Amino acid sequence: SYTVGDRSASLYVKIDRNGKLVWQLGGTNPKDPGKFFSGVGQWVISHGHHLTADGTFALFNNTASFDINGTSLVLVYHLDMASMSATLQHQFPVPASPLFGDVQRLPNGNFLVTSSERSHIVELTPAGDEVMTINGASSGYTEFRESLYGPPPY
Repeated sequence: SYTVGDRSASLYVKIDRNGKLVWQLGGTNPKDPGKFFSGVGQWVISHGHHLTADGTFALFNNTASFDINGTSLVLVYHLDMASMSATLQHQFPVPASPLFGDVQRLPNGNFLVTSSERSHIVELTPAGDEVMTINGASSGYTEFRESLYGPPPY
């Protein structure tokens, strides 16, 4: 199966290899209400996301959270397939990123977050503490790899 984000509709869907809807997270007017997660707030424009085997779904919310400090948000939900409910576990303010932006849960439980506006890459603990920060030239997405050689771990 695949998870796919729709930036304009502010939603993510999981589809099987035949293109059949498995579930929908976010957005409005679900195609199939029985496959729509409850407990999810609205966001506007989102980019990178990461779904893990334990039902953790992390997403980069670009603009719904813009405030006077110019931040975007990383939202981390736990998805319960049995009840079709989503529970917000973590919410991290990050540098504003009106274009692109990415989040990935790392094997150690931390989150790798990329904000494209200032090419800010940060590793955050689940409590939101910064472990490491890299500021560089233009980047929009990142991917953790144990090694540069061989296939990715998924």
